[in-house]
Amino acid sequence: MSIAFSCPHCGQAYEMEDEYAGCAAECAACQAEITIPELPPAASPPDPELSLRPAASSAPPEVAAKPTGGIRVRRAEPEVAPEAASAAATEAPPCAKCGKQLGSPEAVLCIHCGHHQKIGKSIGADKPEKATVKKAGKFGIGVVVALGSAVLGGLIWGGLGIKFDVELGWVAWLIGGITGGAVRFLIPDRSWRAGMLAALLALSGLVIGKSMIAVHLMGRHDTEMAAEKKDAKPDDLGEISVWDIYTTLKIEKGELGDPYADCRKLAAENVAPADPKMTAALDKAEEVQQSNAKTVHAQLAKTTGNNLHGYKIAQMEDDDVRFLLANAVKRGEIKVTPESDGEGEDALVRFQDARHEWETFDALKTLRASFNGMTAEEKAKVREARHARELAEYKESGVRSAFGIVAFLVLFFNLHSLLWGGLALVTAWKGATFYSSSDN
Repeated sequence: MSIAFSCPHCGQAYEMEDEYAGCAAECAACQAEITIPELPPAASPPDPELSLRPAASSAPPEVAAKPTGGIRVRRAEPEVAPEAASAAATEAPPCAKCGKQLGSPEAVLCIHCGHHQKIGKSIGADKPEKATVKKAGKFGIGVVVALGSAVLGGLIWGGLGIKFDVELGWVAWLIGGITGGAVRFLIPDRSWRAGMLAALLALSGLVIGKSMIAVHLMGRHDTEMAAEKKDAKPDDLGEISVWDIYTTLKIEKGELGDPYADCRKLAAENVAPADPKMTAALDKAEEVQQSNAKTVHAQLAKTTGNNLHGYKIAQMEDDDVRFLLANAVKRGEIKVTPESDGEGEDALVRFQDARHEWETFDALKTLRASFNGMTAEEKAKVREARHARELAEYKESGVRSAFGIVAFLVLFFNLHSLLWGGLALVTAWKGATFYSSSDN
C-alpha cells in the first residue's frame, strides 16, 4: 500500500510505502524536516510498482537508504536510558553552516551567522543595518578612494564657482552621491558607521570647494573696493572730509593762526619740554586750535560751489602728498618725530606729540609744493601707487582679518549652502548604507 503526500514547506510531492508511515524524513528539495503521514483508514494493498522503495537492509538502522524520489527517511531511534535521553535532550546541536553550537536543542536559528537550520538559508535581510555583507575590496582602499573622490569633487566645485562666479549647489549634491557610492561599493559594511564615514568624507570635499569659492568672493570684494576708491571723484567727498586740508591751507596762507609757532621757537632754543615756558606754549597751541576750529566751521558753512570743489580736489591730493611723505620717511630722506605711545611724563608726551604735528606740517608743506609742480601723468602714478599700498595694508590689517572671518562665515553658512550641503551629506549617508539583494 502507498502513502501519497507533499512537503508542507516546499510542496514537493512524494509517494511512499506504508511501512514508512509516521517516520521522520528530510525533504529532498528543501532539506526541511517532515513527518510521513499515517495510513488512511481504508488503505489499498501495496503497489509493487512504486517508484519509491524502502531502504536496503545493509543501511544503518537509524537511517534508511534514499528512496527513488530522493527523500531521506529516519527510522524511530532506539530507546535509550532516561539519563542518556535527558543529557541528549539538553545538548544543543551545532549549526549546519558555521559549526558553532546553537543556543538550545529546540533552536532553529543560529545566533552567530543567522542560518536557519530547517529551511537551510540565512535570514535577516529585512534588517540590513545589523548584517555584515561580504564585498570585494579592503577598508583602507575604500577610504582612500572615497576621500579622493570627495576632494576631487570639492576642487571641481570650487573651480566651477570661480569660473562662473557663482556657487553651483547641485555640484555639492553630486559630491555626496559620489562619495557615498564609493563607500558603498568598496567598503564591506552597511551599518550606520559606513554612513557616518561617507558623510565625513563628503564634508571634507564640501569644505574644500566652499573655501575656494568664499576666498574668491572675498578677493573680488577687495578688487571692487580698490577700484571704487581709485575711481573716486572729488564730488564724492563730503564737507567734513575737507576740514583738515581747509585748515592746513588757511594756516599756510596766514589766514589762521599757527598753533605751534611759539613751540618751534622754544624748541630751537633747546628749551626743555618740562620748562614752564614750553608748557605755556603748548597750552596756547591748544587754545589756537580751538579758535581755528570755530573759524573753519563758520567759513565752511558759507563755502559752496567751485570754492568747495577746489578744497575737495586739494583733499584728494593731500592723500597723495602724505603717501609721498610716508615713503620719504621710510627711506630716511625726511625725519619726523614719531607720535608718543602715551606712556611717560605728561610734559614729555605732550611735547613729543606736538613736535610730531608741526614737523609733519612743515614736511607736508614742502612736499605739497613739489607735488603741485608734477605733471598730470606723474600725479596719476603717485595716486596709483598709493591705492596699491592702501589695498595691501588693508589686507594685512586686523580690520581685514576680522572682516575676512565674518565674511567667510557668512559666505560659508548661508541658507543656500546649508540646504545643498545637508542634501549632500544625507545622500552620502544613504548611498553608503543602501542594502540590496546583491549584498547577500
